[in-house]
Amino acid sequence: VMNLQGRYTMVNDAFCELFDQVSVAAAVGRTAEEVLPHEVWKAQRRAITRLLAGDDSPAEESMRRGLGSISLMTQRFALRDSVGAITEVVTIRTDITYRKKALQEAVERSLWEERVGAAAGRLLAYSQPIVDIATRATVDEELLVRLRVADTNEILPPAQFLPQCEHFHLMPVIDRYMVGRAIELARAGRSVSVNITGQTIADEKALNAIVQMLAIAGHDVTGKIMFEITETTASAAPALAKAFSRKVGDLGCRVALDDFGTGYSSLGYLRKLKFSTIKIDRSFVQGAAQKSPESLAIIRAVVAMADSLGMTTTAEGVENAE
Repeated sequence: VMNLQGRYTMVNDAFCELFDQVSVAAAVGRTAEEVLPHEVWKAQRRAITRLLAGDDSPAEESMRRGLGSISLMTQRFALRDSVGAITEVVTIRTDITYRKKALQEAVERSLWEERVGAAAGRLLAYSQPIVDIATRATVDEELLVRLRVADTNEILPPAQFLPQCEHFHLMPVIDRYMVGRAIELARAGRSVSVNITGQTIADEKALNAIVQMLAIAGHDVTGKIMFEITETTASAAPALAKAFSRKVGDLGCRVALDDFGTGYSSLGYLRKLKFSTIKIDRSFVQGAAQKSPESLAIIRAVVAMADSLGMTTTAEGVENAE
């Protein structure tokens, strides 16, 4: 509460915390110019001028706080004496930072839901060959997701949309689309590999929908499909990864451990999850091409280990003959 001379007659503890005042007693009697940050004081002076002219509508304000800023919804109204003359002005500030952020998040999520909606035809499946090093024959194809921008038809690479989809928990939408494309291609006789994310494995509804799609497709189709689980997902949620591997394995699908070497490797889950293939992360493959002794040693060890467990190995990031 502030009198018409601009001095505070009453403040509460929240006011003192917001404006870095030592105590209520230290703030009372001081002017707004002395207490408030300069930009806040200027905004308040303008608002009080409008209030005295009859405009008491609430206003949204922002204020720097530490390294960031906070959003405030500010309401002001006048206190009058017995004859109706204004004697003081009351200001009530409500911190709406988190509310505003939640609203912004909801709007952004809605936009991304629209962008990746499979019905809109904006998700695309690209194919990358997996080649047998001995015969040079393409033995499999890894499916990679892309996103078409509606207005420009620009094709976005994963780095420009997957982080947002992960943030808004939209990976199950993408995974269901990609599994659907994998089933279509497998039905046409192509052997395909498709990624499955930790969000989908942990989402019972999404997982059940995928399992149902595979069951309807039948073993002639599922026998041509391999799912890839990243090492990070397998090590972070081994129980979920094991349950998923068992479900799709019972339906005839193979399972590969993707990006091997980037997470916290454990021989235990290699045995329990019964992967058919280990995919060696591209960082080791590129290191081998550059004659890195460490990368070469790791690749030799992984290949030997996989061979002893009855698994095949796939090298990611092979870009040239060497």
